[in-house]
Amino acid sequence: MRSLRFNTLIYTGIIAALLATSPSPAMDVNLRAEQFVKTMPDGVPVTMWGFAVDSAFGTEDGDPQSPGPVIRIPHGDTTLTVYLDNNLDEAMSLVIPGLSAVMTPVRNGDGRVRSFTHETPSMNTIAGVYTWSDLRPGSYIYQSGTHPAVHIQMGLYGPMVQDETAGQAYGITESVYDSEVILFLSEIDMDLHTAIATGNYGPGQAMTSTINYHPRYYLINGMSYGPGTTPIPAGLPGNAILLRFFNASLKSHAPLLHNTDLTIIAQDGRLMPYMRPGNSVYLPASKTADAMIYPASAGYIPVYDRMMSVTNDGEFPGGMLAYLDIKDLDRRELTVNFTGSGTGTVIIASAPGGLECQDDCVTEFNAGTGIRLKAIPDPGSSFLRWGSGSSEIGGDLEVLMDRDRTVNAIFSAADSIHSVPQQVSGSGSTHPDKAAEQLGIQIEAIRRSADDHLLDVRFRVLDTEKASAMFDFRNEIALIHEKTGTRLMIPNTPKAGKLRPTRRGTAEGKTYFILFRNSGRLVRSGEAVTLIVGNTRIRHLNVQ
Repeated sequence: MRSLRFNTLIYTGIIAALLATSPSPAMDVNLRAEQFVKTMPDGVPVTMWGFAVDSAFGTEDGDPQSPGPVIRIPHGDTTLTVYLDNNLDEAMSLVIPGLSAVMTPVRNGDGRVRSFTHETPSMNTIAGVYTWSDLRPGSYIYQSGTHPAVHIQMGLYGPMVQDETAGQAYGITESVYDSEVILFLSEIDMDLHTAIATGNYGPGQAMTSTINYHPRYYLINGMSYGPGTTPIPAGLPGNAILLRFFNASLKSHAPLLHNTDLTIIAQDGRLMPYMRPGNSVYLPASKTADAMIYPASAGYIPVYDRMMSVTNDGEFPGGMLAYLDIKDLDRRELTVNFTGSGTGTVIIASAPGGLECQDDCVTEFNAGTGIRLKAIPDPGSSFLRWGSGSSEIGGDLEVLMDRDRTVNAIFSAADSIHSVPQQVSGSGSTHPDKAAEQLGIQIEAIRRSADDHLLDVRFRVLDTEKASAMFDFRNEIALIHEKTGTRLMIPNTPKAGKLRPTRRGTAEGKTYFILFRNSGRLVRSGEAVTLIVGNTRIRHLNVQ
């Protein structure tokens, strides 16, 4: 008996020694930090810092992006080593909150910590090495550990994920999934990005800190919502869909799934003590969460921040808004053809978006989806009509995707406002003063407002009887941008209605205003517009 026990101990010791000397499953990643430019949906370029995955240190064959590429650790691997190539103008480091590593903080001369761990210098010729040896299943953010208030805002972050096993996020059956969606939230403070790009950030510079942090763009997966934003493929009806949420913003957000229940199963890579049902997830800065949904039917599920970060520099809709595409196996194709002598852009101006093309293009939708197409002429062109049906000049086209559809967008070259009558109604005169006299008003000014997203038309009433046309809601009032022929309309808000004055209190000598939407900041200072009031046109009005 003693001999058997002795032999058992010997064999156990040999096996333990072999396991101790066998290498642990490990993954190596070559990560590069690089500056690049991202363009917002309204055309504004933003200087960003981001990550690229290269095939080897120094090859620089990956494209920088923010968020950075997904680092997906094979299930079973216990160690991650990142070889960092820093092409930025300042030192940086790498940390993964929620996973432990050997940390060697770097301090400034006054003793304050500048970096959570050792830094990789700018333009390094030897890779900075960062290792984590306690990997476990979960969703994590990798990010710069140096001056995080600036580096994270500039875009140095990305998702890292690991599953318990293939198709199962954690060691519980409730985390088995058929498909996965990554939803990565972030923000952009344009003032900070501009200061960094122009060398005006730091002690003694125009911007000295992020204490006055004020984001103007809000992003999901690196994009602010716009007409061309493609719905995110999520899975099929009846699938178990895993949603991985990440928040690299400096503020808290709460993504909500409209009319869809979800179950939160984990936060920060750790299982919840109990499953939490709901339809939204509260995400403080640097937080992650995993949730499950089980959609029964095909369709588009809106995802948006219930804290209402849903604008692009003040323009709604935009920001943290996206659509999950629960794909119908029965899909319908929309083909848009461009014809005529002019040029322009065709967008989908309704949910779920997914189209913004300047040449012939094809996209697909779930069967039965209703969409609204808008044509926007380029400078020097005008939009005439849709070839697939009758439409007013500049009008939108409603399309029901109950079958494959083809529409033709017809643009023409134009030197001026091709589609607008060139005379004042009834008189044949084009002089703005005479047109205004017919309406009993005097145009005092047309100014850009709301950071150029609105045009503010100010007019003084000279004759209350004649000016009644300005206050009669039966009369169409619009502006025409004379350079492009684009029709600018009065915003129609849910609570206040159209932003134009009413008859109440109309008095001679009093000044009133009307606001017009200036989408994409199309109309600029010094350009001319035509004011349409019913059948009267007041042409060649200068915008201040």
